[in-house]
Amino acid sequence: MSGPPTYLDVGEAEVHLDRKTNKWIWENENGDEYEWHGRVPPKEASSKKPERITQGGWMKVISDQDMAKQQEVYRVDGVDENTPAAPVLLRQQGKKRKEESTDHVSMGAAPTKRVRPNTSVYVTGLPLDAGLHEIAEVFARYGVLLEDDDGRPRVKLYHDPATQAFKGEALVVYFKPESVELAIQLLDDTYLRAAKGVSSGPRMKVERAEFHESPSKNDEEKRTLTETDKKNIRRRMHRMQNKLNDWDSGSDEDRASAGPSAQARTVILKRMFTLAELDEDPALLLDLKQDVREECETLGDVTHVVLWDKEPEGIMTVRFRDPAMARACERRMHGRYFAGRQIVAILVDGKPKFRRSARDDEEAQDRHDAFGAWLETA
Repeated sequence: MSGPPTYLDVGEAEVHLDRKTNKWIWENENGDEYEWHGRVPPKEASSKKPERITQGGWMKVISDQDMAKQQEVYRVDGVDENTPAAPVLLRQQGKKRKEESTDHVSMGAAPTKRVRPNTSVYVTGLPLDAGLHEIAEVFARYGVLLEDDDGRPRVKLYHDPATQAFKGEALVVYFKPESVELAIQLLDDTYLRAAKGVSSGPRMKVERAEFHESPSKNDEEKRTLTETDKKNIRRRMHRMQNKLNDWDSGSDEDRASAGPSAQARTVILKRMFTLAELDEDPALLLDLKQDVREECETLGDVTHVVLWDKEPEGIMTVRFRDPAMARACERRMHGRYFAGRQIVAILVDGKPKFRRSARDDEEAQDRHDAFGAWLETA
């Protein structure tokens, strides 16, 4: 269900109270937020079974992305609103020319070669019966995988040359370099099938892939691309960009190196819970979500908090209104201990999507029913 219901039920996992605005917020699986306008439950009713209030309705909270789309609608042709004013632009161009001339002041210096960003990870410790599609499915949770012209993910499995048996090693290629660090942080030293409840066998070692260019290859030996090659590349890049837009609502600008941009506003928190803890305590999902929100709001405005209750690594995401506050959150939370576990905090661009219970998922409904029963006996 992508839209909010026609009622307010404060006991539902998608609903939380924004302490800044004192408004009830409903949030869908994509991170879109809706604000309740209408009658609200009295404070003294918080210990009772929540009622469904129908006197009112949900209104969508306008996000930065929606605001950007609105600005695009009213954009004036021929006017680039992102271009600085003429005097500022002249100063910037003059400074850039000065820096470029300084870089090449040394005599006889060869022009620097453009460094291609590394978008690949090398993985060892995979189960010997793992297949390409299973590996691609796991690693695609942390970024869009690069595809070939036929739409197949760029995942290379390594086999023993003598027996042709799978060696448990693979090369996984992402579309964007930012996904490399995220995959290393969240998948290194874990089990490939942890999401399926398998916590035995080899642990994966995930690291940045290293490539060594052959000295026999030079610019003259490189194949000249035909018009058909260029057309296929453009078609593939367009398809990958569409997938990136679906996976991540952040900036589409190419970055020369891995790591978050200066405008990154989302922090991933790892090891915040275990799936067993969520099953044992139906109220933990709401309590933990509210506790993290209150802790992070001491740093600045929080737009939303998501607990991904299908992730065995105990993942939560916190999105701030101000990038500076997001960086402060990463510094504060990384390395802290929570319930005997050391938290890993990672600052990322956009809105990364992991797995959590769907609204109509049977397990989510069981957890909701258990929470209602817990409220009645509390």
